[in-house]
Amino acid sequence: MATYIPNAIVLHARSQMLELRWTDETKAWLASRTLRAACPCSACEATRIAAKRDTDCMSGPEDEWSPNIDFSAIEPVGHYAIRIVFSDGHDRGIYPWTYLRQLSLQLSECAL
Repeated sequence: MATYIPNAIVLHARSQMLELRWTDETKAWLASRTLRAACPCSACEATRIAAKRDTDCMSGPEDEWSPNIDFSAIEPVGHYAIRIVFSDGHDRGIYPWTYLRQLSLQLSECAL
């Protein structure tokens, strides 16, 4: 399996979109609400499991889970991930590159 690492990470503050430019020259655009709803921390994962929510295609949970969520900060975690701080104060999610790549691919498939 190929390892994908972004060449660039661009936070578009006005639209609250995170743009990832991958080494294979593809781009991914992920909204703050989507990333908050798909937070991989154990507390958020437990909440999704309890509510029987899934991150596949993000069908609905982001509207219930995180309305009006903005990025507050994005910080590097070693060479493998970023930690995102959201406007609701949530800051426990560490988003590895592999997770962000998988999430962006899932969302692009849902758009088809």
